[in-house]
Amino acid sequence: MSSVMKHRVGMLVLSLAAALGGGGTAQAAGERVLRPTPREFSAEERASHEVFRLAMGDGGDRRLSGRVPYYQAGTMQWFYVVEPEGRVAVGEAAELELVRAPGLATSAVAKSRTVVGFADDLPLEEARARLAGLGIAGRVTPVDYMPRAFVVETPSALAAFDVADVLVRSPGVEYAHPDFVLAVTLDDGERRTPRAGTEVGGTVRPGGPVVVTPAAAGPFLVTGPLPATAVVASGSTVAFGQTPKGTAIQKQYQFTNTGTDPVTTIAVSAPAGFSAAGLPATLNAGQNATLTLTALATSVGTQSGAVQVTSNIPTAFGFNVSVTTTALQVTGPSPATTVVTSGQVIDLGSTALNTPVSVTFALSNVDTGAVQNIQATVTGPGTVFLVQTPPAGSLAGAAATTFTIQATPTAAGLATGSVSVVSTDAGSPFTFMLTVTGVDPAVPQDPLFGKQWHLNSTAQSNANGLVGMDVNAVAAWMAQPTLGAGAVVAVADDGSQPLHPDYVDNVLNLPLSNYWSATDAANGGDGAHGTATAGLVGARDNAIGVRGVAPRASLILTNVFRNNVGANSTTSEQAAQFAG
Repeated sequence: MSSVMKHRVGMLVLSLAAALGGGGTAQAAGERVLRPTPREFSAEERASHEVFRLAMGDGGDRRLSGRVPYYQAGTMQWFYVVEPEGRVAVGEAAELELVRAPGLATSAVAKSRTVVGFADDLPLEEARARLAGLGIAGRVTPVDYMPRAFVVETPSALAAFDVADVLVRSPGVEYAHPDFVLAVTLDDGERRTPRAGTEVGGTVRPGGPVVVTPAAAGPFLVTGPLPATAVVASGSTVAFGQTPKGTAIQKQYQFTNTGTDPVTTIAVSAPAGFSAAGLPATLNAGQNATLTLTALATSVGTQSGAVQVTSNIPTAFGFNVSVTTTALQVTGPSPATTVVTSGQVIDLGSTALNTPVSVTFALSNVDTGAVQNIQATVTGPGTVFLVQTPPAGSLAGAAATTFTIQATPTAAGLATGSVSVVSTDAGSPFTFMLTVTGVDPAVPQDPLFGKQWHLNSTAQSNANGLVGMDVNAVAAWMAQPTLGAGAVVAVADDGSQPLHPDYVDNVLNLPLSNYWSATDAANGGDGAHGTATAGLVGARDNAIGVRGVAPRASLILTNVFRNNVGANSTTSEQAAQFAG
């Protein structure tokens, strides 16, 4: 056996003990991992091609080692693998007994061969080359009575399933499946096949005849949590993480009947602290339904248990669920009162380099008992993030406090910080993330800045080629990155639009602001030059439109040309004096 095939066969083996403990993120020893394939599959295909994901029970006097997919005519069905007799590992057996469902008798014996059919007529050597390119080694021979079909000999029967699983995902392959010896129908109506033998010391020990009974309903295929489409194994752990008392969390999973018969008498049970709903009593073949699991979060502490889905399928499907309910609840950033969830990412937007942004969060004790030793910390690159105002060190039941985080980006681009609230609360620490984007004032993000040649005259912005004929705005911004913050400018012109989106954040709402908006149809309008002038001075650096020469300066908008509605030269002069 080649080293490549030995590795791949070894990865197929899944013991019963490993399968029963398959929850969480730790990979059980020997669990199979599907390797990347040449063709991308849809979510439905990926779900249907997962293998060895279900813990098996005892099939009568024989133990089951796992289950494998069998592909035929574009569809997939499951076979359960009977543990070989003797001391031969399931991954090394030359033949394997297969049953349709736990508790049933043998329906087929898989051999150490895979049958593959290509979409094109291929000579033998090209077929071998394609298989080798997929990492498949073994003797390859053509099937005389099947055009475009070849047989690949594999080191074991289980490896034949592995090879077929790889091939059905590969471009140019029409079908691939292990070679079988199927049960036969005798005159008395019974279907019989010899029990699979196991290679031991070069000999094969056959078993006695067995009777095959009709197959049970098909198994569930479970995917989620929605909208994700990952296949979920029975016995997996659904971790709800942390949530404050009184804030329930939901996760949803889709159950699909992949068999050919209805799944009936479906019932769902949930442990204390959880609820489960949504599955009907019957799922017909091919139908699906959504199961909603809810962590109720009614008491502080960690709750866990098993959600069981039973039906006429002999083996129940189950989730292990867990949640940590906390007494402390974080909401914000202020003035928002949204509950912050564990691991949530909160974006603080953008700010000029070395210009701080501060956000305040409320911290409440939603339980009746006191929480002690409260501390808030934040980590991140350099000195970008810091705790500006810490929370109170303890909170009695139903009490609240606040804490403030300051972010000061020192480099252009995104910076990420991790906020941690440590205390005597259950599940401590509680963590969430903050992001802030540093913007270099010398590199404007406003989309029309490239046309403002008076601020930065380049070959692109000035069609006359007068490169450098500008007011040196970029150099000024680099020297004074405050961008005019703290300055007040009075614009004495004609009508202006005070709510223009490119400078509305800079307009001061003062009695001296006697603008007459050109867009105010009720008053007949009074020109629009004031709007253009206000933009030249103070259009905000907000990635909208243009940029003013002092994009952070405050504006007083006045109309010097009208003598009614408070618009006159005297008021404009007063505005200019106020601006200094």
